[in-house]
Amino acid sequence: MSKSAVSIALVREDDGIQKPVYYVSKSLTGAQTKYQRMEKLALVFFITSRKLRQYFQAFLIIMLTSINKNPKTTGRIAK
Repeated sequence: MSKSAVSIALVREDDGIQKPVYYVSKSLTGAQTKYQRMEKLALVFFITSRKLRQYFQAFLIIMLTSINKNPKTTGRIAK
């Protein structure tokens, strides 16, 4: 994860070999570049769920995290 962009790759595994299916990348702008690492991770999952909606329509997506250490950060992500 860089300071100015986030990306994720969707891969499938066949017989122990990973094959790329889709790649998503987004340049961060303005305030997004100041996000903490956990906020950037949440942003990656949000962007991915939107762009790859056709792959995930049949599945419920739940993101589990343990970020309760800093209430300020937790509040911003919850919004």
